[in-house]
Amino acid sequence: MNDAAQNRIARLSDTVFPVLGRCSDELSGLLQKGDLKNRRLADVLAHDPLLCARLFRAVNREQIGIVASIEQAAGLLGSTAFQSIVTTGPVLEQSLAGTALAAYLQSLRRAYHVAVLARHLATVQGYGHPQEFFFAGLLYSVGDVALHAADPQAAQTAAGEHGATATAAELSRGLALTWHLPELVHRALDGSDADDRKAALVRLAVALVDAGSEDLHAAAQEALVEAAGVSGEQGAQYVVRDLCQCTIQTARHLLDWYPLERRASPYTPLDPGPYARPQPQVSAENTAEAASPTPARSAASPVQRIIEETLAAMHAKLGLKRVVFAVLSADRKLIRGRFYRGVDRQSPLRGFQFERSGGSLFARLVEKPQHVWVHAGNREKLARFLTADMQLLLGEGDFCASSIFVRAKAVGLCYADVHPAGGALDEGAYARFKTLCSLMAKRLADSAG
Repeated sequence: MNDAAQNRIARLSDTVFPVLGRCSDELSGLLQKGDLKNRRLADVLAHDPLLCARLFRAVNREQIGIVASIEQAAGLLGSTAFQSIVTTGPVLEQSLAGTALAAYLQSLRRAYHVAVLARHLATVQGYGHPQEFFFAGLLYSVGDVALHAADPQAAQTAAGEHGATATAAELSRGLALTWHLPELVHRALDGSDADDRKAALVRLAVALVDAGSEDLHAAAQEALVEAAGVSGEQGAQYVVRDLCQCTIQTARHLLDWYPLERRASPYTPLDPGPYARPQPQVSAENTAEAASPTPARSAASPVQRIIEETLAAMHAKLGLKRVVFAVLSADRKLIRGRFYRGVDRQSPLRGFQFERSGGSLFARLVEKPQHVWVHAGNREKLARFLTADMQLLLGEGDFCASSIFVRAKAVGLCYADVHPAGGALDEGAYARFKTLCSLMAKRLADSAG
């Protein structure tokens, strides 16, 4: 990092940045109630990344990443310190005007949009604590946002310079260190660990926002398959459609917070424009492959098609040799196999059926949305849930399973393994299995209307 960049980081780190007017007004009303655990408090703060950065800086002090969400920061700081931080600073609309204000609002829109996509992707991938991904996305471009707030002229000049993206990233890395921002922010900005999937997911959200509306579909399709672990054409296409819907909803929300002068800014993916919403399409070849043994494929219901397509993707793309989708019986007392992929008709697995009251692992699994991966390292720990009937039916190899919930109601269970005679299942296949199960649940919910 050169001297000019270090000097700019030093100046920005000591700046008291303006607070978005709407944030200031809503925070004042919420703080009068004295409830720092109010979820609305974090929702409001999330629209002002520099204010969030100030809170993280105050609570983390000399350590990086100890606190990763605004809810945690508010609780640790206490009412007096918290109120002092969020009410200090000039009002944005009184500090910036014209093109400078428009450019700053655009940087806020971009930061918030990245945050929402990062959280959305984390949820699809089944990661815990999706709010950590949200704030990592929100603060990923903190250098660019800070420069637009403190020195609009320099921000405008930098935007026209060759290597402006590298300059902004350099500022963000420097401020992230100085302000002790959450660890995931540092990891995403660093990018040196190719195996850090969480950091890669945040960078993927950044790339999708920057792709532009015309390139969003192609960029998302390729990036999700390569970086986010979504396997199979159907899964990738569904996530792209899901991302487009998320993009539109977020953009409409952002216009309410950061009004956009359409004539002052070119059309971007941050605007609620006429995005195409690609529907998953199945080729004739894939349709035949996914078809059930019965000839009446054309009469298959949307629910049946979704399940069969998901099982086909698991079998063909993930290397899972046997896949079963079991449904709850009408009286909801049994979990019974209904759809199969790669299971011989003579296989004991065709008799997949368990009582919900039997205390088996599968009975426990459908109590709530959750996944399980049984392997050599945890089989002994889970032995009391692996009943004799299960072991006779499944064999001794590794397996994974996931309960499927639609609108908070259990509808079934998905089971998969790699070899009928016993075999090892790796963590990567398990992660992608969870992703496809989550996507199937979303598609089932959409098909229900």
